[in-house]
Amino acid sequence: MKTTLVSFIAAGLTGVLLLSTPAVAETDFLVTELSIMDSGSGEGGAEIPTYHAGSKQIFATNGVKNAIDIYDISDPESPLKVTSVSMDSFGDGITSVAAGKNVIAVAVTRKATFAADGTPKLNTGRVVLMYPSGKLIRSVDLGAVQPDAVTFTPDGLTALVAIEGEPICALDNPATAGVDESTDYALAKDPRGAVAIIDARKPRTAKAKLAGFSNFDADELKAKGLVISLTSTNPAVDLEPETVTAPTNLKAYVSLQEANAIAELDIKSGKFTKIYSAGTTDRSVVPFDSSDKDSSAGLRTYNNVKGLAMPDTIASYTSQGSTYVVTANEGDDRADWTCFSAIDDARVKDLDANTTAFPTWDVLKTDAELGRSKVNPNIGDADGDGKYEQFFLLGSRSMSIFKDGKRIYDSAALLEELQIEQFGVANINGSHSLTASTISYKAQDRSDDKGPEPEGVAVGMVGSSRVAVLGLERMSALVFFDITNPEEPEVIQWEQLMPTNTTATSNLFKGDKWSPEGIVFIPANKSPNKKALVITSYELSGTISIHQIEK
Repeated sequence: MKTTLVSFIAAGLTGVLLLSTPAVAETDFLVTELSIMDSGSGEGGAEIPTYHAGSKQIFATNGVKNAIDIYDISDPESPLKVTSVSMDSFGDGITSVAAGKNVIAVAVTRKATFAADGTPKLNTGRVVLMYPSGKLIRSVDLGAVQPDAVTFTPDGLTALVAIEGEPICALDNPATAGVDESTDYALAKDPRGAVAIIDARKPRTAKAKLAGFSNFDADELKAKGLVISLTSTNPAVDLEPETVTAPTNLKAYVSLQEANAIAELDIKSGKFTKIYSAGTTDRSVVPFDSSDKDSSAGLRTYNNVKGLAMPDTIASYTSQGSTYVVTANEGDDRADWTCFSAIDDARVKDLDANTTAFPTWDVLKTDAELGRSKVNPNIGDADGDGKYEQFFLLGSRSMSIFKDGKRIYDSAALLEELQIEQFGVANINGSHSLTASTISYKAQDRSDDKGPEPEGVAVGMVGSSRVAVLGLERMSALVFFDITNPEEPEVIQWEQLMPTNTTATSNLFKGDKWSPEGIVFIPANKSPNKKALVITSYELSGTISIHQIEK
């Protein structure tokens, strides 16, 4: 058992943004690592976990085996592997799992097939319902492709599935490797994004109802600050739900990451009622490390540069009649797809700038300054002359909190400031460097991209205090916040899981915790030991940890 009372606290650190300055707590929280479970599958062996209170079991996706691994955590200090349930009969890949009141829901994708010329044929995804024992109940056809995150309403009776609907390109098929870029784009299919709503009260007859975005207008969304692809005038196609969270049984919130937005869903009617921007960070005020080639110059500000929040995971809760949404502002684009790589992603130095807005452009576009920073080229050129008046970075490198749709807090530069205080500027914003048999920390590797890259977040109560846990996947770190006062959160602990001064180690995946992905908060009243617990899965090491939080 590993006990830590505040991994580090850096007095005097400040962040700048909005209505508040992030505080560093003099805390009486105690965070204890109770145990770690090893899938035995290595990378991809544990990505998304969920917890079922009735059976005291963790269910975790194992992408290597295309299965759900089940662990008994009746004793959270000595968890036991129970079994694995294969999903091979239902699809090619598991994307998510969630526990309801009496059922477990597993989101499963089916790979696209291709015509001889490379035209993709889309295959609909499914949600597999099973009992906590692992016994299969039913496979629900979603009527849409690429289900991603799945969650349940608080009563555990309704499953909500984010249907991302990412592009399928002709070059995704190795048999059509000779297709040129223009043909690749022309043949591509960009399916509709949606949220599937599944009434799980009668799982044997459960069906999916889809909530889409056909009632929204692209120009109106752009006016609200959303990022809509230059190639699309149809939000029903362009908007791609990433994750979904339900603070009540009647309402849910969905992150639309690439569009830099959050959508509100009325669960009963099955309709989206509003979409609002996830916000930006003004980089003339909030400094950041813009380059991995700057000889550790540190954090700097730039006029006419903003960071798009672009949240990945979002969490939610209600308090005193208000709804709060907490966002992990990772940043993303669609550059992973060959047919969109030149449309949604660019480095600053590969674009041109309005020299009135950027009078020192010849210096700014160098690798040591802003040149290597990645931006979304769909916005920032207001007059369409090819010369950008503003640059919009991918991700704001922060955690935000919204109250009833209005952003009331953002951690600004705090995540980078804390790293500098603890590790030194030369070691910030790193990621793992992986070979077939070794792993090491590559410092500053992400400074030109998304920095600390917050991806996962979970929220829960510890006594009378509310805590948020933020996961930094590339850096392999967990950051614990006290958000009892949501306008002035305080840092409880930064747990650096991969030492920033590590050299290559061959002891791979043996109880290590590399790349936190899915985070689940278990409140004390549902916990097997009656203490608040945090379950974290680690994609790279294929492991799952249990932390206990006390106050």
